[in-house]
Amino acid sequence: MQMTVPRPREQALEQIMAYILENKLSADDKLPPEREMCQMWGVNRCTLRSAIAALTEQGIVYTVQGSGTRIAHRFRRILQDLQGFSEYAADCGLRPETRLLSMSQVECDKQLSRRLHLVLGENAYRISRLRILNGQPTLIETAYIPAALAPGLEEHDLVTGSLFSVLPAWIWITAKRRPASPQPQRRRPFISASPPGILCSGSSASRKRRRAFLWNIAAPWQERTRWSWSAFSTAEKARHPIMREISYESPLYIQLREVIRSKIEEEEYLPGTAIPSENQLMETYGLNRVSVRSALAALEFEGLLKSVQGKGVFVAGPKAKRNMDTLDGFHNTMRQSGGNTATRILSKTLRQAGPYYARLLEISPESTIWFIRRVENTAGEPVALEELYIPYSVVPGLEEVDIKLFSIYDIYQWNGIVLGEGHQTLRITRLPPMLAKHMDVPPEQAVMEFSCTTRDRGGRVVEFSRSYVRNDKAEFVVHFRHTNP
Repeated sequence: MQMTVPRPREQALEQIMAYILENKLSADDKLPPEREMCQMWGVNRCTLRSAIAALTEQGIVYTVQGSGTRIAHRFRRILQDLQGFSEYAADCGLRPETRLLSMSQVECDKQLSRRLHLVLGENAYRISRLRILNGQPTLIETAYIPAALAPGLEEHDLVTGSLFSVLPAWIWITAKRRPASPQPQRRRPFISASPPGILCSGSSASRKRRRAFLWNIAAPWQERTRWSWSAFSTAEKARHPIMREISYESPLYIQLREVIRSKIEEEEYLPGTAIPSENQLMETYGLNRVSVRSALAALEFEGLLKSVQGKGVFVAGPKAKRNMDTLDGFHNTMRQSGGNTATRILSKTLRQAGPYYARLLEISPESTIWFIRRVENTAGEPVALEELYIPYSVVPGLEEVDIKLFSIYDIYQWNGIVLGEGHQTLRITRLPPMLAKHMDVPPEQAVMEFSCTTRDRGGRVVEFSRSYVRNDKAEFVVHFRHTNP
């Protein structure tokens, strides 16, 4: 197979990244002047500036007029750690600040009640905070906490204090069984024509009141963070049996949203099929167009529905799920879960490692490596774009294998390679226009980028991968627990 040569801009970009790694540059460290970098790597200034612009777009560097190009600040966090934001940032030598944006009590809709193991309509605190590091806004965090679990929470200082420092006291107190509270009063009828439902949850085997105590959503600034997490921590998952009437006090568009969500979950609306039109929903439930469109927009934002101009609104189907605790590829994950996947190969070539990938793969820059770029489709739609860099010596017969049919992990197994460990980094980024076209997303849409270095049991690096994943089509699970006493 003929060797390929990366484009000049890609070579310049790799040279810059290799220089950063080799010299162990950190935040605010300065890159050499443009003229010096052009001489070092034999590139013209136009090519170099194009590479710097790409790195600036990714949030790796920033340029100050008259001061040159410097390494950008990035907050790094281990996903398996449940330590509080302020405590973790302080341990990293950063200066954390918090600004309270809002705090209120809300009624649990179906999604929230499922996350917190609460009865539909039960109250929960909604706390939205802006997190700041070294004077720079870094993320907006929204937390939901059962109101009954933390009475008087609004009286506590959540700007200088931490939720993880104040919640344990309440968790210990409320671990004991308490009688079910009185049923809420119905103030207006539910929009569904079906009779009111009864929600029963829990296990008779447990005498303790057990519930999730926090559902936490963090929205990071993509250019300033290298982590993202959306998870809830459970103190204990079961609860004693209680039975209560559903509360019907929420806004009408939220009720319609939950009706449609239930029909999707109960497979009354199947993936790929159209739901009733706006006019039909208005007539069925007696709602105005604004309420119907608000409900549909909310479900489309969640990735449950997809609107097609001139054709209607369709069920998007379940998201692809991947457990980040295991060493397995997207293709294998979907195949094992029974997902309808297809692979489209964009590139499968041999190239020189070059300084950057040589350092990542722990080989010489003159070594030959495989470069594979492919798109993984689920239900006919692109979900992930994956780039693989594999030393030729690891899988010398790869050119004879159809990688559309077999996963890379299958090929490793055939070659007697047993994977040992991997180090994976998640950040939020935007795709270059060419790659965005392959993923069927606009260039301004943010995607999840996973970079992973994988080793075998002998400690040899066998692969470096970079995967871009649509956050409206996939979700990732990380299992972690609080280690503090």
